[in-house]
Amino acid sequence: MIHFLFSAQVQCVVVAIYSGLAHQIWTLSAFLINLTTVTLYTILGVVIRKDGRISKIFKTSRGSNARLLRSLRVVAACVGLGWLMTMVVNLMTFIPDISDLAMFYTAAYAGIFVNVSIACNWFIYYFRR
Repeated sequence: MIHFLFSAQVQCVVVAIYSGLAHQIWTLSAFLINLTTVTLYTILGVVIRKDGRISKIFKTSRGSNARLLRSLRVVAACVGLGWLMTMVVNLMTFIPDISDLAMFYTAAYAGIFVNVSIACNWFIYYFRR
């Protein structure tokens, strides 16, 4: 039987999975992925808006496709920006003078943006009809 003894206390919550270097790598990579996603969605939206052929397809069809495209844009913006805000708040845990408890609470409350952005999908898809 192998026993491992660690002196660090661990909270049993999702945000306490990573600590130390793993936390830094995960936070930075997630921030870069989310920033890239938001940038690509923005570029795609600009390209779709400027392309005349795609605009004609959505304008000629009684407005239902245009409403669907608008809903998809709003959902992509809510989810993408929710994740991006969560990662920005998580980047604040890299401040060197922050205590472990403050770092834990910052990471725990950063998830509120993701939860709100996911909850917005119901209002966008079903409530607006």
